Amino acid sequence: MVLYKSISPLSQALIISPPPAQNMEDFESVIDLLECPYNPAHKLLSHTMARHVSRCRRAYGVLKIVQCPFNPEHQVPELEMTLHKLECEDREAFEQYKFCFTS
Repeated sequence: MVLYKSISPLSQALIISPPPAQNMEDFESVIDLLECPYNPAHKLLSHTMARHVSRCRRAYGVLKIVQCPFNPEHQVPELEMTLHKLECEDREAFEQYKFCFTS
């Protein structure tokens, strides 16, 4: 843990910075990273997933990847979509939300 004096002369509070991440596992434990469906080595923040997947789709066009109907962040190979729909963790929330508007 490193202590710094504030740069601003108006406040003399100490700022405590967390220790730097030593390796990728430490970084992943602090921030939830998503895995690219085209290349598992690609680790992404959720807000960059859509743009990244569109770029990877052009590069790895062989795989047919489709979007989960319950969560747009889930990009699944077309052959695995039926199983994913049954096991998707967001399905229950989607069904409850859908029920609220249909009744």
